[in-house]
Amino acid sequence: TLRTEDDQARLLGPLKATRLELGDTDLPALPLIAAARRGRGVYGTNEPIGFVRDGDNFTISGTGPVGWDVEVYQDDSLLAFSTIENDGRYQFATIPLGQGLNNFRIVLYGPSGEIVAREQTFFLGSGMVEPGTFIYDAGALESINSLLPLTDTASENDGMLLTLRGQYGVSRNLTVNAGAYSGPIGDTDMQAWSTGLARGFNRLSLQADTLFTSTSATSQRLNGQYYISRDLQLAFGTEQADGFTKEQRSTTGQHFIRLSDTLRFTAYPALAYTFEIRRNEFIDGSPSREDIFRLNTDIGAYRLSNIFTQTKQGDSTRNVNELNVATRFGRTSARGALFYNVDTSELQTADVRTTTQVSNR
Repeated sequence: TLRTEDDQARLLGPLKATRLELGDTDLPALPLIAAARRGRGVYGTNEPIGFVRDGDNFTISGTGPVGWDVEVYQDDSLLAFSTIENDGRYQFATIPLGQGLNNFRIVLYGPSGEIVAREQTFFLGSGMVEPGTFIYDAGALESINSLLPLTDTASENDGMLLTLRGQYGVSRNLTVNAGAYSGPIGDTDMQAWSTGLARGFNRLSLQADTLFTSTSATSQRLNGQYYISRDLQLAFGTEQADGFTKEQRSTTGQHFIRLSDTLRFTAYPALAYTFEIRRNEFIDGSPSREDIFRLNTDIGAYRLSNIFTQTKQGDSTRNVNELNVATRFGRTSARGALFYNVDTSELQTADVRTTTQVSNR
């Protein structure tokens, strides 16, 4: 992948782009129609570096050597860890963001003790674009398979994919947006067009979007965020869709409410928590509900992240707990993950890894 960034927006001449990618690239999610896509193609934008368009679907991704371990920390709190797959990329999805600056540290661990740390900062504001400013991004994927496939798991639903999005700041508290999409959705090639607006009211921000497709399917959503303080945030949203098949979209409705906060103490480590309720209405008419409680803190030299999820669908209820722990002693880093079924008292998965740095290089 060839990638270049310029925070002075001097790329592509009059287009004043800030980022260009060519090769294996990622296209951001297009609200209401398509999740983030990866494949061989080209992408460009004039978004400010660190700009966050959709705080409810924020993803951190990057590249690294195949087989290395990777951890992601937010303000020194461990969020998750994984292994870089055969395509040489890592991705952490649905990461919670706070109002203002969000500092992340991504640490890669090699098999011979190599340690590579990367710092990334993202800014989440009210969703407003500066008055008179136009922000765009455009991308094209010739295929959703890798440029240099390392496995034989090529997608059967392959084909050209095009996206174009733009936002314009009408005033300090009003931003309008529009987008277009062409490519495969499920088992169908379709075109889609979206439009929407964001409105700010002091600490409250609202985002409304609607989408129409060439197959006469439609979807609408309304999201909101209320910043009670720098750390205490209430977010909510509802989304409805009509005319999609189950191959194109699994739900006709999605709704959520989320409360997140960070408690800060003088003599003790900070304690960050998130409580979220999600309800899905599936195309077959069945509903489901998820209650999610996330907790991040430090205990001595140990950094902990715990996620408890209760899922209710029909007459069944499932309770699962995920615990991530990371620590470091001397030149050795250790981390572990436990996936525990609360209902059956069964340990589903245990993953423990250590890395020892053999030199300072």
